[in-house]
Amino acid sequence: MIDKPTLFAAAERFGLDPESLKPLGGFHQNVFLASRPEPARVLKFSPAELPSSQKRELSWIQHLRARGLSVARPVRSLNGEWIETIDAGETSFTVVSMEKVAGSPPDIRQEWECGSDLFTQWGAFLGAIHRETRRFRPPTGLSDFPHFDEQRGWSTLTPDREDPLYFRWKEALKTLQAWPRSASEYGLVHGDFHSRNFHWHDGKITAFDFGDGERHWYLYDLAVTVYHALDVFPREDRDRRNALARDLWEGLRTGYTTEHPGPVLSEERLCILLDYRRIFSHLYLRIHLDRQRLTPKQIRFLDQQRQEILAGTPVWEPHSPIEKK
Repeated sequence: MIDKPTLFAAAERFGLDPESLKPLGGFHQNVFLASRPEPARVLKFSPAELPSSQKRELSWIQHLRARGLSVARPVRSLNGEWIETIDAGETSFTVVSMEKVAGSPPDIRQEWECGSDLFTQWGAFLGAIHRETRRFRPPTGLSDFPHFDEQRGWSTLTPDREDPLYFRWKEALKTLQAWPRSASEYGLVHGDFHSRNFHWHDGKITAFDFGDGERHWYLYDLAVTVYHALDVFPREDRDRRNALARDLWEGLRTGYTTEHPGPVLSEERLCILLDYRRIFSHLYLRIHLDRQRLTPKQIRFLDQQRQEILAGTPVWEPHSPIEKK
């Protein structure tokens, strides 16, 4: 939780009206909007022990913007700094600011039902990110982005051996680690390009929040997109979830190959990555959420996830005959 003195100190560093700050969310409730002065700005707080990761993220964003991609523009503080550090007593934070982008997160269900070209553009944008990122190198003095299986805190993510999920997790990792990491298939990916991390405005995507960047298979970014989009329907509604996944996958694949035709977009591997994303997300949520504060809906969601993982229920059944209703 970011306290009021810390919020006000950050706003003042970036020349923003602290009284105009409103929470925007973020997994750790660490993102805020300052509506004054115009144009509105976004402030994002991160633990102060991670300054190098923020510097990497900013340099990547600036590279993509320089290559013509529509990505939220970083803004310097009044001190001329891209990143400010706020001492909050026992805890310190680094803060970055971005211009608020036009539009809003897309309504996936509505765009799907009306047959818009969102899915194709979504895939094309991911393809463009991957194509241009292949030219990117972190600045001298900064460490490279981690490989997916070398992430900070990885040991914390792994369940105890007594937990049945331990073996499911190890199996998922073993499968992925056996795949060749060729330059055409594997590289730096966004890692979290779901519909809450971009805005859709006048038929155009503008991206933000590159903080989960990691080295992974390019196909993983498409899997993340499909995995989170399915939550517009309840987990019990397998028919519509399967139908949405099929149409989204087709749109993503069509758009992606126009911008980055190199990777082989295998449906079989997509399904493996979807199941991997589910167990990764489940373990991440289990560690970072306080179960004592969860709502009944959140508890039910986590319990359903766990049951599906242990039962081996696929996230998507691509050969299901069910059509969209």
